[in-house]
Amino acid sequence: MRVIIFLLLLVMSHSIVYADTLIMKDGSILKGQVESQEGKSIFFKTFYAGTIKIKWDQVSKLETEQPVKIMLVTDEVIESRYINNIENGISQIKKEGEEWKTAFKTDNVAYINPDP
Repeated sequence: MRVIIFLLLLVMSHSIVYADTLIMKDGSILKGQVESQEGKSIFFKTFYAGTIKIKWDQVSKLETEQPVKIMLVTDEVIESRYINNIENGISQIKKEGEEWKTAFKTDNVAYINPDP
């Protein structure tokens, strides 16, 4: 019984740490944490596979526990917990309870969570 309680606590603690969700264009859902972006790929840390590199154009939606910082090539920084990749290389963001807005070209993303 103690082992079961320990395992439940362990699983629950990992679900708290890894609270970001990636919904892929093929319908797959990944749980983990957005770490950074390099080129046209993002690095996503998972409990079950470590840090994996994912092509950004294969991501349909991203929902994060904490806002991610998106730095565009123009040095404009956008923060959001919700990112939606729509067709033709366009991404949208929204705030909790609002409609999708603020469209930008996915190719214009320089960094996700840039170093300070």
